[in-house]
Amino acid sequence: MPTQQVESIRGRFERLPTREHAAGATAGSIAISHRWVAEKKGRRRSTGRWYRISAEESGGSIFRVLTFDPTLSYGGARGDLVIDWSGWLVLTDYAEDTGAGIALEFRRARWWHYPRIAVTHPDPVSRVALRVSAVAFVLGVIPFLVSLVGWLADLG
Repeated sequence: MPTQQVESIRGRFERLPTREHAAGATAGSIAISHRWVAEKKGRRRSTGRWYRISAEESGGSIFRVLTFDPTLSYGGARGDLVIDWSGWLVLTDYAEDTGAGIALEFRRARWWHYPRIAVTHPDPVSRVALRVSAVAFVLGVIPFLVSLVGWLADLG
């Protein structure tokens, strides 16, 4: 398939406070200019997907849902982003002055990142729901394993 979701985006970003942005950023999402991804299908396949955002200077990383906004500025390798405050603090390593912005890399989250997303999600309601889902999954696997052991014992 020639058009997949975007694997990675690199650039230097400055935070646009959510109160100054019409759409704002809900906890768990991040918005960047649509011009970071030239192909429309790539943007559409990437919108609403989980990405790992890593800061090159601080080494901090967070997971957020990526969205694109045509009203945000973009200047080649620089641009604005709308992100929740707690995510910005982690990415800047809680620095007091981030006027120059920070270099970020967005990488598509893989399946093995999902347990970490469930534990570190910034929205407490989502975090609880994700944890309950993880517990329900484990509790569903236990009877399956018990029945599998019983079935294998009957075969032998």
